[in-house]
Amino acid sequence: MNRYPHCTRWAFFLFAGLTILLLGGIIYIFVIFDPNAYKPEIIRLVKEKKERMLRLDGPITLVFFPSPGLKLSGLFLSEHNRDEEFATIEKVHVSLEILPLLRKELVLNEISITGLKANLIRFSDGSTNIDDLIRSEEQRERFRFDIGRVHMEKTLLAFRDEGSDTHFVFRNIGLEADRADERADSEEDAIRSKVELAFNIALPEHAEVDIATRVRFHLTLNAERQYFALNGMNLAAEAQLPGTGRLLIQSRGNFSASFLEEGGELGADEFTFDVGIRNVDSSFNIGVNAVHLGLKGQKVIADKVLGVAQINRSHSLTRGKFSLSSIQGTLAEFRSEVFSADLESESEGRIIKAHFSSPLGGNIQAPWLGLPELKAEIEAKGASLPANGIQGSLFGSASLDGSAGKAWTKLNGTLADSNITVIFSASGFIPPRLAFEADIDELNLDRFSARQQDGQQRQKAGHPERSFELNVLDDLEGLNLEGSVRVGVLKAGDFTASRVRVHIRP
Repeated sequence: MNRYPHCTRWAFFLFAGLTILLLGGIIYIFVIFDPNAYKPEIIRLVKEKKERMLRLDGPITLVFFPSPGLKLSGLFLSEHNRDEEFATIEKVHVSLEILPLLRKELVLNEISITGLKANLIRFSDGSTNIDDLIRSEEQRERFRFDIGRVHMEKTLLAFRDEGSDTHFVFRNIGLEADRADERADSEEDAIRSKVELAFNIALPEHAEVDIATRVRFHLTLNAERQYFALNGMNLAAEAQLPGTGRLLIQSRGNFSASFLEEGGELGADEFTFDVGIRNVDSSFNIGVNAVHLGLKGQKVIADKVLGVAQINRSHSLTRGKFSLSSIQGTLAEFRSEVFSADLESESEGRIIKAHFSSPLGGNIQAPWLGLPELKAEIEAKGASLPANGIQGSLFGSASLDGSAGKAWTKLNGTLADSNITVIFSASGFIPPRLAFEADIDELNLDRFSARQQDGQQRQKAGHPERSFELNVLDDLEGLNLEGSVRVGVLKAGDFTASRVRVHIRP
């Protein structure tokens, strides 16, 4: 027997009444309330606050299932103080939770954006065309903000840097971001999400290159502290290059950024970057890793940086490794006291080893890199070379101009007892166009062949050696290489010539 019949009856009536009242309110809002009536006010506020023109060409629709929200379509936003298009969106769906609003918390269950197209511009003075959208001009009452899920598809972002005249187009952008499980040590007001991002990068000046990219990471975002972090970032990219080559890129690391203090602070830990180019009969790979890279304001800080490289062709293999001591300085001028690199190339019984060293300087903003005091020690050995091999010592400088896409090296010194000056340049990078000029005072080709010794023995036996074979330059086959060699005096066996000039073309 129920000891509280009246309480149970009243509780049932109260629950039923509240349910009917809530359903009645929803029906009233759905039937009577018209959000499209607020379009002029929304457009006016955007014009007044952001000095941009907003158009809402499509209807604003209320949605109540599976959660309350809004659907919008046909959005247009102009540039700041101009009528030109900044962004358009085909449709947006935003769903939110009602009860958190009473606690001054805006909790969005989902944001879904389809067909976003936007033009991003970095002007020559360093400012951008979205500065007014991300700048906070008012002191607002504290309001907690959280998002459950973000979905984007059919998105296109066009980026133009007026300073370097660089253009990129990010198309077919797809984004999935889901709220991660809260951890006990999580920071207050921090949003944590698992993010998967996919897009294609197109370069208008190289229409044939299209880089398909996928990125995964765990995002931590604290808007109040102006801080975000990408932990466990994993990037993979692939592109078909002109001809038969394919470009492969992989990168991993943990990244963070804080903008609360003036100048901001950026950091990368356990950073790795690997890039490779694959062809039918050859491959090129280079990898870089660093324990820590940091930027605070204009100040650059980096621990030791290590790298490896390999070029594999059908008849040769070239391996290299390099290291940089700690890097310090600013974005406009940084320096590492010691750059060191070792190179070894093996081809058809010949082995060439080289050691390079120099201080390294650079400018990230330009971007530009330089080796002002480059030293090179070279040694070559093999069955087709003299028994004691070939040695050389060269000195000079090298630089890389990223904005112009060019690199050059100038060296002079001795190689196989000859005085030599070499200027080498590369441009284009994908694929590279190589050029060189070499000046040699005296060149005795017999020094490059083991047959010199056999020839001397045959001459003593009454059988003079008339032929000469030189295959040191076989590895140049197939390269996009052009250059010239000028020799003051050329000797080969009984042959002697002066003021010789040789041209090499692809």
